Amino acid sequence: MTGLWAAVFGMVGTLIGGCVTYAANRLNVRQQAEQAARTRELHVLDRQYAAHFEFITRTDRFIEQAREFWWLLDELASADGEEQTAELDRVYRLYSEGWSNYFESVAAAEFAGPPALVPAVQELRTAVADHSNALDGWYEAKDRAKTRKSRADKCISNRDAVNEKRAHYIVSAQRLLDK
Repeated sequence: MTGLWAAVFGMVGTLIGGCVTYAANRLNVRQQAEQAARTRELHVLDRQYAAHFEFITRTDRFIEQAREFWWLLDELASADGEEQTAELDRVYRLYSEGWSNYFESVAAAEFAGPPALVPAVQELRTAVADHSNALDGWYEAKDRAKTRKSRADKCISNRDAVNEKRAHYIVSAQRLLDK
């Protein structure tokens, strides 16, 4: 009979030990899954932050190139000399390259998300494109001197819109990416 009780206690001990081990392993697996999910979430957030940082950096760089181009357009609005035209063409090429670099970052920022930030990216892109189109139109115009005032006013208006959309984008990005 003693041997029977020893066997029963041995079985009960084994059963309790197995249950405790199972519970501990289950808890450990759940904690590891939560940690993996949090690590992935942080990785995605880091990628989003990097894409949006690159986007705003390229936006600012392009806006600076546009400002330099605008200044030269305004300065040389009535110039016809070959030297002035060559300088204007050189700055236009740099400005055009800046547009290409900027536009590449738009797609990356839209793709990176989060989805709630995409409209702010698109609004800023539209404002920058409007500003760029106004500058391109001025550059391509044959009557730069005659239309200088109206084109300069349009560029000022577009630049102000870019600054407003940039500020809105920054606030949205800070709110959505600061987790």
